[in-house]
Amino acid sequence: MTLLDLLDLARRRWYVYAVTIALAVTATLVLQSTPRVYSAKAEISFTPPDDVVANTPWSSYVETMINYAGAVDNIFNDTYPAETLSGPRATLFGNGFREGVTVGISKTGSQWMPGYDRPVVVARVNASTEAAAYAELVTTLQRIDAISARIQDEAGTPASLRIQTTWDADQVSVGSFGSTRSSLAKGAAVLMGASMVLATLAALAVDASARRRRRAVASVIPQATVS
Repeated sequence: MTLLDLLDLARRRWYVYAVTIALAVTATLVLQSTPRVYSAKAEISFTPPDDVVANTPWSSYVETMINYAGAVDNIFNDTYPAETLSGPRATLFGNGFREGVTVGISKTGSQWMPGYDRPVVVARVNASTEAAAYAELVTTLQRIDAISARIQDEAGTPASLRIQTTWDADQVSVGSFGSTRSSLAKGAAVLMGASMVLATLAALAVDASARRRRRAVASVIPQATVS
């Protein structure tokens, strides 16, 4: 089929192309209207007093520290209800949350057989902007730190024996999910190209159907004339 044949086909079956292009434009607009999701993650660690770290093997206090981290985690989730994920490796975005906060003690394994390997609480935040995700994450970490301080205040723990919370702002990772402008442009181009191919195939099918009807009518008319 030559270019002139294609142009003639488009002229005769313009409505097929019009409908297909309208659907492609609608799909492109829907894709462009989907906002990006920004995700921030950080870990807050719990460490015992310096003299414990200096004089006691890690294996002797790690379980106690993990239990403490779990207690802080439980209090946070009771005080500031967060989203529940399906497993240790699950994410907010993977669970369908475009906005939300999840806080949980670091663990390995599956949702049925979790294992707790270190005294660390992991905080994750999803938001509509990078700034909002970072701000909410910092607020979450500050709340975790405040809960740890309150537990020890209520227990009357001396300053020299307090468990410390640490997190590094430089280690906060912020990522995003969704389409970029360049990917949207490429997707629109691919979608439009595929739509034109489909429109051409549909127009050819309409043409073929019209020819079959004409042949059927032409074969009936001479018989009717003879009768």
